[in-house]
Amino acid sequence: MVRYKTSFLLLLTIIFLTACGSAANKATPTPTEPPATNTPIPTPTATPTPEPVFSYYMNADDVNDLTVDEAGQVWAATNGGIIQWNLNSGDFSHFHRGSGLPQNAVYDIAYTSDGSIWAIAGGPTPLLRFRQGEWIAYSTEDNLLNHGPRVLHPTEGGLWIGCTYSVAYFDLDLETFTNYTKEDGLEGTGFGPFLIEPDGKVWVGSSTAVNWLEDGTWNSKFIGATYVDIGQLKGLVDDFEAKVLSITRAPDGSIWFGTEKGGARYANGTWSYFTSQQGIYLSKELWDIEFDARGTAWGVQHGSGLYHYQYGRWWWEEIPSVHYIHFIEPDPLGNLWFGTREYGVLYLDDPDITWYTVETSGLASDEIAAILPLEDGTTLVAHPDAGISRINREESTLRTYQVGGGVPSRTISEILTASDGTLWVDAMGLYTFDGTAWQDYANRNIPVLGKALSSVYSMLLGPDDTLWIGLYTSSYGDYRNDKLIAAWDGESWTTYTTEDGLFEGDCTALDFAPDGTLWALINKQFIGSDLTGVAWMQDGQWSTYTSEDGFPSEKPRDLVVDANVPSGSALVMSACCALTAPTGRF
Repeated sequence: MVRYKTSFLLLLTIIFLTACGSAANKATPTPTEPPATNTPIPTPTATPTPEPVFSYYMNADDVNDLTVDEAGQVWAATNGGIIQWNLNSGDFSHFHRGSGLPQNAVYDIAYTSDGSIWAIAGGPTPLLRFRQGEWIAYSTEDNLLNHGPRVLHPTEGGLWIGCTYSVAYFDLDLETFTNYTKEDGLEGTGFGPFLIEPDGKVWVGSSTAVNWLEDGTWNSKFIGATYVDIGQLKGLVDDFEAKVLSITRAPDGSIWFGTEKGGARYANGTWSYFTSQQGIYLSKELWDIEFDARGTAWGVQHGSGLYHYQYGRWWWEEIPSVHYIHFIEPDPLGNLWFGTREYGVLYLDDPDITWYTVETSGLASDEIAAILPLEDGTTLVAHPDAGISRINREESTLRTYQVGGGVPSRTISEILTASDGTLWVDAMGLYTFDGTAWQDYANRNIPVLGKALSSVYSMLLGPDDTLWIGLYTSSYGDYRNDKLIAAWDGESWTTYTTEDGLFEGDCTALDFAPDGTLWALINKQFIGSDLTGVAWMQDGQWSTYTSEDGFPSEKPRDLVVDANVPSGSALVMSACCALTAPTGRF
């Protein structure tokens, strides 16, 4: 009984406690979790990486060729892209690799009657066409033989293209190419120039002959001449291989040719040759032949100047200093413009000759790449180094157009940045860029330097922003100089030569030691010489150590002063050796 009573009391206690717990739960209900939902967790989106933005600095003042479209817009082919120019308003557009042009360097340009601009550029797709605001590059996939386009010649309804190993014709209506090669009867390589006769007969020159397309068939003929003295064969020989340089149609319908060995003429099925018997040097190129308004033939020959043809022979025009005229361009009136390599432009209104140069008339440059007479009476002159000059003879005015601001177009091998942000650029010569304009030191004749800054080999900025330049001294001609090292302190130039204790050679590298010693690596690169060595300057005095003193003669290419060793005591030459010595001496 006692065990039962105890169990009963325990049961009552449990029931009581349970009832109390239930009452307490009713008084303060326990919070419940919100109902579950099916909303997905958002996936983070990656911030798109912005495309890099490049600024292109190219020398669009290096003009190679000019053309004009139907609207009078001038198009210039340059080493820095293509310029579309409204010369009246001054507005222009610049096409380059950053704005849709596949290549920057453009060598030839032409306008065709369908409104297209065609150009020949460098790179894997050299034939370009600008149509409806877009540049198109043609390749073998367009049935164009990839034989290196060289010359463009627009004609009614099409475009002839002279290539290295072929000739191509593009039909503007059919939008197709037709290609011609040696298998079709062409002779030679490097095709161009062209001449299209009124009856459709096509003439094209090559490296060895002249070719013509008549009635669907190509023919060829050697049109050079030479004197030989070989065994039984002596005297003047016609029908000799020669490069064709120009093809011109005379007012009487005859065709005249300038070649690298005299010249030739074709009239009524008969060939004749221009040799020394007609006043032409066979040893010099007859660059070009053109006819003036009176029908007189004028020719220019390399190294001997200007000639006119009369009474069955060529007569020399005595014009002082102008021996390197290399092409002729007639204007709409039949008067002739002559482009020279370094003497400016001549204008012939027979018998009067006007000479335009930098000094006499403000021409942008005396080097001439192309001449384009316009229908409005003005003439554009393209310079390979200074943009375009526009000559208005009626108003006796001359205006120049430039867009490149002196940007170097040659190979850039080194760029240094001064503390003020100025860039010093070695582009086979010295140039600077201050963020707005380029300055050309390479072609500037500085009294203390001459043309030395066109022969930069190495550059170095000192701790005080002084620019130090190592120079070529073993160059030849106008660019040879005796300065090995030049320094610009922001106000003046200082130069160092063998008279200052240096030995003759080219300064190929420069570096400063922590103690301020300037080290220079010098190689004498004359043929047959192994002289090389180093020089160092302390307190304005130069000391040298050369291969004659035991310096290795493997022609080291660079040097650095190792800052991790005692000040100035180690010199390291790439691809050569490491040398250690007390400061300033070996």
